[in-house]
Amino acid sequence: MRDTRFVPDFPFDTFEGPDATTNGEPLFRVEVGSESVGFGFDLPIGGWYLEQYAFVFGHAALNGTDSQVAHIADDVRQGATTMTVGVAMPDGADRWLLATVPMTNAVAAVAKAMEPCR
Repeated sequence: MRDTRFVPDFPFDTFEGPDATTNGEPLFRVEVGSESVGFGFDLPIGGWYLEQYAFVFGHAALNGTDSQVAHIADDVRQGATTMTVGVAMPDGADRWLLATVPMTNAVAAVAKAMEPCR
C-alpha cells in the first residue's frame, strides 16, 4: 500500500510486526485465474511500514515445502491471466482491500521470481 492515508479506516497497525494481533489469522486471500482454471487460498499475513505511509503485506512459506504459494506459482507458469489479492478487515466485517492484476506480460517475470517457492 503506497499511501495508507487513502484508506484511513483500515487498521494497518494490527498487521505490523511479529507481535501483530492478526498473526496466524488467514486474512490474506489470493485468487489466480485463467479461462480454464481458477482457485483461491486464504493465508496468514503480516506486514511492516516501509516508510511513514507505505505499508507492505507479506506471507512467508518454507522453501521446498508443498505450500499454497507453490500452487500459485504453478498456475502462474501455466498461463494465469489474472491475480487478485485481498486483505480482510480483522474485525470479521466483510470489507477488503482488493487489487486485481492482469498477468499478461508479467507472467515470465512472476514465474521466475516465484521459482524458489517450488
